[in-house]
Amino acid sequence: MIKKRSLNGVLFLILGIPILSLIIGIIAIYLSQVHKEHVIFNSENHIKSQKYKNLNEDKILIAKKMKIKIDVTFQKTQLVVHLQKGLLSKYPLLKIKVYHKTMKDLDRTFIVKSKDNNGYYNIDTQLKEPSIFNISVEPLDGDWIVIQKANINV
Repeated sequence: MIKKRSLNGVLFLILGIPILSLIIGIIAIYLSQVHKEHVIFNSENHIKSQKYKNLNEDKILIAKKMKIKIDVTFQKTQLVVHLQKGLLSKYPLLKIKVYHKTMKDLDRTFIVKSKDNNGYYNIDTQLKEPSIFNISVEPLDGDWIVIQKANINV
């Protein structure tokens, strides 16, 4: 009786742990393929972004004081940015940047004017791949900036 129990324990160690490791490995590979996030670290870009981080934080604070907020929606290839403050007459044109944190080839910059004068800005992004992007909105003179994350599903 004692020998059977010790034999079962040894069989578990010999067969069970490798099989369990194989199953966990297959699940990890499946999850990494389903939830693709492109993570590439570029130290030069990281250093450059840190230089301008404080400058952007000051501009973000100015936008918060002015109570400027944006709503971002995405329909097919059209990105609609709604400036909740409405149309700011001092800033008829806005620079809208759509950028990916790690993939520079997906970055886009647009200079747009509101078509309906209600603070709605329509942009044809021509993006073909779903991902999470940062959207930054600022006037051409760069007085303030609003940055928001957006999940773009093509």
